Amino acid sequence: MMMPLMDGATAITTLQKINSQVKVVAVSGLNLSEKLAKIPGVKKFIAKPYTTKELLQTLHSILVQKSTNPNLYIAPSKTLFK
Repeated sequence: MMMPLMDGATAITTLQKINSQVKVVAVSGLNLSEKLAKIPGVKKFIAKPYTTKELLQTLHSILVQKSTNPNLYIAPSKTLFK
């Protein structure tokens, strides 16, 4: 949410203008989950500090969600989190 040139909400809105299908995972060290949940397009929120496993599981869950474009669907892998 705090970046040098624009805040997270502005970055998300800008990305959505470029690609309306963009999937956003918000990450913050501040307790902003309530604020981020109100921003359209934010699929998940991860609080810092987070583990590699938590990040990978979050990304995986977003990527395997059914897409409006069937060509973008990524099948889940059973070996991803051993």
